[in-house]
Amino acid sequence: MKRETPDEAKLLKAIRRRARVATRTEPVELTPGEVRAVLDGTKTQIRLPWGNPGTVGDRLWVKERGYRGKRTRLLLKILKVRQERVQDMTEEDARAEGVESRDAFARLWKRTWDANPWVFCVEFRLLKRRH
Repeated sequence: MKRETPDEAKLLKAIRRRARVATRTEPVELTPGEVRAVLDGTKTQIRLPWGNPGTVGDRLWVKERGYRGKRTRLLLKILKVRQERVQDMTEEDARAEGVESRDAFARLWKRTWDANPWVFCVEFRLLKRRH
């Protein structure tokens, strides 16, 4: 078996690393206010009520919902994923969602809060912004 050169080894390592990093093909839609909160660093979590959002290191792309004209697109890197009931969120989680309190978050999720569904809580950091 032929041994690879140091350059080939670096290239193979980079290919393997990129193969592990997935980008979700369906966008996560955020309101213009949520997009601003991501951009200013006050929103670092999102709760998703559907399927597997990915794993640590994967990327989510976000588009701005309900905005006329140019839409802002964001690329987020997943730092942590956990599954929990929506009402299990803490005050700290609410602030990481970009709102001032758990009660404020409950008002935003008024249609589903009482049903207390299982959600994926995704912690992220902003990688890139594109118009």
